[in-house]
Amino acid sequence: MISCARLASIGSGMSRYSSLLRPASTISRVMSSHVQGRKTIITKIQSSNMSQGINDPNNHNWNLVYEGPLSKSVKYVKGFSLTTAAASIAGSPILVYFGKQSVPIVGKLAIAGLLCIIGNSTTVLLHWFSKAYVHKMYYDSTRQVFSAETSSFLGRLQRTDFEVKDIIFPQEESAFSTFEAKGKKFFLHQEMVEAQQVLHFLREAQM
Repeated sequence: MISCARLASIGSGMSRYSSLLRPASTISRVMSSHVQGRKTIITKIQSSNMSQGINDPNNHNWNLVYEGPLSKSVKYVKGFSLTTAAASIAGSPILVYFGKQSVPIVGKLAIAGLLCIIGNSTTVLLHWFSKAYVHKMYYDSTRQVFSAETSSFLGRLQRTDFEVKDIIFPQEESAFSTFEAKGKKFFLHQEMVEAQQVLHFLREAQM
């Protein structure tokens, strides 16, 4: 037979163990919070509550969902590169006509051509690296259409509209593009929270 002291010790041990267990209501609240948190990422894009919209002549309800942190720097560097390229082109004839008379015309043309190649090749190379950089990205929740702003060769902003079905994610990670849509590559800073939310929504929508 089990003594009364033994029964009392067993009862106290069971009470301590039961205090460590979460009630069923607490577990259900935790699970519902996880599910709700997962849905919040998608509803942030669908409701477009991340920022205010912009004016559109077609009355589209565009709302800003992403902005590149290096947007201004890319614009400044590209503007400076275009200025140096234009200066090299404009300065080449001046170098040929007003250069030293002791230098033969062939040498002047070679130097002028070299300056043009250096000035323009760096501009072309910079455009190749920065053409996929997304300055701003908008979303129209009524039409479920995204619009990404990138810069052209002359530094002007151009917008590309695309739907979720148009997006293709690369099989291997690329340093200069995050996804592709309508034959164009786009780059987002994936370490940003806004970019993670947008990419999560795009991947969830394609499933």
